[in-house]
Amino acid sequence: MRIVVVGAGIGGLAAALGLGAAGHQVEVYERGDRLRTEGNGVILWPGATGILDALGIRVAELGPAMHRGELLTSDGSLLVWTDMREVSARYGQDTLLVSRGRVVEVLGAALPAGTVRFGRRCTEVRHRADGATVVFSDGTEVDADVVIGADGYRSAVRSRTLGDAPRFTGVATWHGTGLLRSDLAGGHTVRTYFGRIGICAVHPVGDGLLHWAFEGPWSPGDEAEGRAAGPQLPRLRGWFGGWAPEVTGLLDQVTEEDVHVFPHALHRVPRRWGQGAVTLMGDAAHAIPPRAGMGANQALEDAWVLAGALRDVREPRLADAALRAYESARVRRVRRVRNGAAWMSRSNNMLLMLRALRVAVPMNRLAHASVAGGSNYLNSHRPKPVTTSS
Repeated sequence: MRIVVVGAGIGGLAAALGLGAAGHQVEVYERGDRLRTEGNGVILWPGATGILDALGIRVAELGPAMHRGELLTSDGSLLVWTDMREVSARYGQDTLLVSRGRVVEVLGAALPAGTVRFGRRCTEVRHRADGATVVFSDGTEVDADVVIGADGYRSAVRSRTLGDAPRFTGVATWHGTGLLRSDLAGGHTVRTYFGRIGICAVHPVGDGLLHWAFEGPWSPGDEAEGRAAGPQLPRLRGWFGGWAPEVTGLLDQVTEEDVHVFPHALHRVPRRWGQGAVTLMGDAAHAIPPRAGMGANQALEDAWVLAGALRDVREPRLADAALRAYESARVRRVRRVRNGAAWMSRSNNMLLMLRALRVAVPMNRLAHASVAGGSNYLNSHRPKPVTTSS
C-alpha cells in the first residue's frame, strides 16, 4: 500500500522504517527544509531501545546508559533514587540518555534516499472511500491508501480529523544542550531538583554534552515555542538563583542564545483517534509534558504497534480495521502515561514532604511499573494482524 506519513520526527521516521520493512511504499512529508537534528535531551526507556534495536538501529551508539536517577530538593538534599541498571536488566535493554536530534539523524539515515520530502506543510486532509488525500500549502496534493499524522502537538492532521486542539497546562520548560562544566557531563545519572516554583533537570547525552531544563509557570502569549523572544535568564535566575550550587552553576554558564522554550500541552485521548484511512501517532495523538520523560518513548511504541497492525495489509479496504486495531491496542497504555504526567505536574509539594523522612527513598518498584505500564513492546502487545481472511 501507499502510506503517507506527515511529520519527520522520531515517531514518523520510525513508523516509516517499520512500514517500509513490511513491504509498503512509504513517503514522509516534512514541513521543514531539513531534519531537525537539534533539540533537547531525552530518556529512552527499555521499551524504546528495544524497538530501535528491532529496527536495526545500533542503540549503544546513541548515548550513554542511564545508571541512576535522583530526585532532590532545591538545596540538593536527596529525596528519592532509582537504580536503573537493575530496572533495565529485567527487560534486557538499557535505558539511554540521548539527544533527540541524534535519534532523528540515525533514523533518517536508515531510510531509503528520497523517502523524506521537505518543505511540505500539510494544510488539509480529505477522506475518501478508498483512502485519503493530503493537501499542502503549495497547493499540491498526494493520494494515499493510509495517512499517518505524526506532525506534533499542533497537528494539522489531528485538527482536520478530530477537530480539536491541545490544552496548555500553564507550565513551560526552558531548556538547552551544551558543553557545560558539571560532574554529570561524562556520567550516567539524571538529577532532578524540586522546589515550589518548579524543577531543574540535568543529564548527559553523550560526547561531553549536558542537557538541562528548567520548568516554571507559563501562560499563552509569554513566548512562542522555540527560540525565546527577549531575555530569559533574569526570569530563570529569579526563580532558581537560590537553589543548589549545581543549579546556580548551570545558570552562570548558560547564555541567552542557549535557551529554548517549550510550553506544555495535553491532548484528550479518545478511544479512537482517527477515522477511515487516517490515524495519528506521537504528540499528534497524545501530547505529554516532558517532565514524564515519555514523549519519544510513546511515539516509538506507536510506531511499533502501527507497523505490526499494517504488516500484512495489502488491500486498502482493510486499512480502516487495521488502524482502529492499532488505536485500540495503544489507548489504555497512552491514557495511563497521560494521567501519570498530569499527576506529576502537581506533585512537587507531595515530593517535598519526603524531607520529613530524613532518608532517601529507593523507587525501583515504581520505576518498573512506569516503564512496563506504558509499553506495548515490553508486554508483547500488538493487535492481531488484519488480513483478507480476518
